[in-house]
Amino acid sequence: MESFGWTAFFEELENVFSLCQSQIGIANEGFVDYITQKLELGLQNVKKIQEVLEIAIEPETELEEEEVVVRKYLDLISTLQSCIIWLLSYWDAYLEKRSICTQCQAGSLYSGSTT
Repeated sequence: MESFGWTAFFEELENVFSLCQSQIGIANEGFVDYITQKLELGLQNVKKIQEVLEIAIEPETELEEEEVVVRKYLDLISTLQSCIIWLLSYWDAYLEKRSICTQCQAGSLYSGSTT
């Protein structure tokens, strides 16, 4: 399975999460674009890996002994894909909230009662 580049893929994902965590609250537009791009690229890579694994369990490939292992990888990929989609939606919500807060600070939105 190392031929899929698992190690590099997970290291890159871990780097993005670490960077995201360290910069929350002080992120500038370049950082926002960078994180968004990395998350979307990660999702594309997960989908590619999923496609390759799904091909590997087709009956014509005669990988019956390895099919159980491949199915476990597919489950892992599905979970990872869900996590990245969740993180992207969380990131979008963070960006939206950050935008509203920036507008409030600039005085462009009414900042009355918060109840």
